[in-house]
Amino acid sequence: MAAARRTSPQETAVKTIQGDQGLMPLKDLWQWRETRRISGALKVKHDDRSKTFYLQEGKIVFLTSNNGRRADR
Repeated sequence: MAAARRTSPQETAVKTIQGDQGLMPLKDLWQWRETRRISGALKVKHDDRSKTFYLQEGKIVFLTSNNGRRADR
């Protein structure tokens, strides 16, 4: 049986980025997540609408939205 590996505080810390799109345009953020192979959730909000992109190594693996439509494109 393999021993459980301990994780460091840096590995378990939640990292967030928050700000106005004027600071980093969405297309630049999109390129950054793919280049850095980011894993986690990216939530984009505009007025009362929001979408959450779930990422694994920079690729979208799941998407949720509150817009009420059946499928997002």
